[in-house]
Amino acid sequence: MLIKILIILLTICCIIVILDMIRERRIKVQAIDFTKGPFKKVPTEREELEKCKEEFKEFASPTSEENQIEEYYDLIQAATNLLHIRGYSKNDIVKGQYLHDEKMRKRGYKML
Repeated sequence: MLIKILIILLTICCIIVILDMIRERRIKVQAIDFTKGPFKKVPTEREELEKCKEEFKEFASPTSEENQIEEYYDLIQAATNLLHIRGYSKNDIVKGQYLHDEKMRKRGYKML
């Protein structure tokens, strides 16, 4: 149970970092158009959540420094896809980051 809670907390932290990078325009937010990909099937929310978990595990245990970056972007892609499947737009994600930043500043944090 403790491990599941830890994985959830670490996933949330990663998503916060991802959203910060989106806000800074260092990451181009684009969900995959699954209807035009090799599988021609949009995953369910549950399937994409499982993909996020899989990518987080790979990100948490990279096989090399180069692989760490690859797994980071795989995690970003899966998280962006999940938000899209849940009905969030690119604008929703960016707006959410601004609101999050304001909340952090009010708590005394400085964003790097």
